[in-house]
Amino acid sequence: MTFLISSALKLNTLISALFRLVLVVVVSLLVALALSQDVRAATIVVPAGGDLNAAINASQLGDTIVLQAGATYNGLFTLPNKSGSGYLTIQSSRVSELAEGVRVTPDQSSFLARMVSHGGGDAVVNTATGAHHYKFLGIEFAPQNETAAIYSLIDLGSSYADQSTLASVPHDFIIDRCYLHGFPGQPIQRGISLNSAETSVLNSWISEIHWDIDTQALAGWNGPGPFHIINNHLEASGENILFGGANALIPNLIPSDKAAVMEARRPVLRRSTLVGKESA
Repeated sequence: MTFLISSALKLNTLISALFRLVLVVVVSLLVALALSQDVRAATIVVPAGGDLNAAINASQLGDTIVLQAGATYNGLFTLPNKSGSGYLTIQSSRVSELAEGVRVTPDQSSFLARMVSHGGGDAVVNTATGAHHYKFLGIEFAPQNETAAIYSLIDLGSSYADQSTLASVPHDFIIDRCYLHGFPGQPIQRGISLNSAETSVLNSWISEIHWDIDTQALAGWNGPGPFHIINNHLEASGENILFGGANALIPNLIPSDKAAVMEARRPVLRRSTLVGKESA
């Protein structure tokens, strides 16, 4: 009997020691993983005249791309579908001078880096299928000039056959303290097309969105959300915010689903008119 008790105690001691060893190994691996992710995260500075598309393609999730405030970067910029975790942040070199939680105004454009579209119907920024985890801080999005033809300044997701499943939907975007606009006499249909999942538009200013067709500062019809639209100035000649209004290609995705997962707080909503046209 004494032998059995002694053996049981030795076994329990061995199990306890093995458990502590496994715990130490697991914790060490987690710490090593966290440190390796920190080491991999890079800050990439793209000066005025630099190749922003090359920087986006070469970067990893978790990196930060810094653009020179006041400089102009010519698009189209397509956000690739990258593996990994964390946000790829694209920000102005002076974003720290824009208070967090405070809406930007056009008067602060000198603090912003400028990303533009050449026209031809292209957006400034669009997404590859399934692209995810991109953050824009302190960026101005605009046409290259008054004659550049643009439908949407930013296209998140797609309304075409390449996005017919939830798995193909781009997701996890943050647009914070950004200024999106056209020019007074220029037709633009939309500020941001929100055919995406998990997207936040925060503390931003969207204006000069007008045409003699239906227009929106923000619109989505082929993405599940949720959408967080907080503390923005939203200005368009049609609707300021629209969800639905077109056929979704994702089965069973209907406007009421999207509206149920939309959060809109503290917006300023205004009507924009195209110069030379009567307001409807």
